[in-house]
Amino acid sequence: MLNVLDLTVDELKAARDAGSTLAVLAEQQGVDVDALINALVADVEERIAERVAAGDMTQDRADARIQKVEQRITDRVNGVAPDRGERGPGGHGPNGPAGADDSPAGADDGSAGDGS
Repeated sequence: MLNVLDLTVDELKAARDAGSTLAVLAEQQGVDVDALINALVADVEERIAERVAAGDMTQDRADARIQKVEQRITDRVNGVAPDRGERGPGGHGPNGPAGADDSPAGADDGSAGDGS
């Protein structure tokens, strides 16, 4: 994502800390927001495919996650908070520990959840 936006990690962090969404940053950098979303989606889909190939995820689970990836990333790029469901004490709830997903964490560093 940093290469798409032509930003350093520090520049991205400073902008995000100042409240800028990834969509605003893309526009400021002259990057089409859809191109950013497509790059992020492709990155997540590639990581999911690698997990399936390594035997760390079933194809059925991968298919289910991929169905949700584009909307989740689009929401995050546009600053829409993810729906995490109800959480109990310690951040756990019906969806598991906070951050246990395959989308980029906050969509700002491209890292995956589930220990990837």
